[in-house]
Amino acid sequence: MPDTLTAPRPAPAAGEEPALYVCVWDHVAHAVAWLDAANGRGPHETALRVMKIAEEAGEALIALATVTGGTPQAESRLAAHVAARATRLRALRAAA
Repeated sequence: MPDTLTAPRPAPAAGEEPALYVCVWDHVAHAVAWLDAANGRGPHETALRVMKIAEEAGEALIALATVTGGTPQAESRLAAHVAARATRLRALRAAA
């Protein structure tokens, strides 16, 4: 398995919610390894990946502003979501 930013997580115990243990960076590491194997990681490929990030982020922000009623509402909702997620993650880590 390629290097990841987080240590592998143990499988959840019986009765525990598996979604709490899914680490997005594990999935990212697998995708990077797959892309590297298929396309390499030269300057051209790296530039394409950076452009894709910008494209996707722009689409997500436009969609968020559309469904929330405007950019101030989107910013507020996104900030609230990030704060709530950080609070949940801190609580999960404290409970572990």
